[in-house]
Amino acid sequence: MEWAAWWHSLRAFSADEGAQGLVEYALVIAVIALGVLVALSFLAGGIGNAFEMVSDHVEATLTSEDPIEVGRRRGRGWCRRYGC
Repeated sequence: MEWAAWWHSLRAFSADEGAQGLVEYALVIAVIALGVLVALSFLAGGIGNAFEMVSDHVEATLTSEDPIEVGRRRGRGWCRRYGC
């Protein structure tokens, strides 16, 4: 494509107000996605600990053990959080 034709296409695109709305929506989606990523990075440790505790409780139920003992044996869950 020739330079003048490319420049004309770019000016026609920038003059289109529908393109402006598209850019605004894209920016809003980008800001929301960034906020979700930041929130997940802060919550990742807590979510992981919650899943570990649930896993300890499920194993304790299946083996008829105390969930705290399962966590102590694994070195995680309740014992890591509360210092058993």
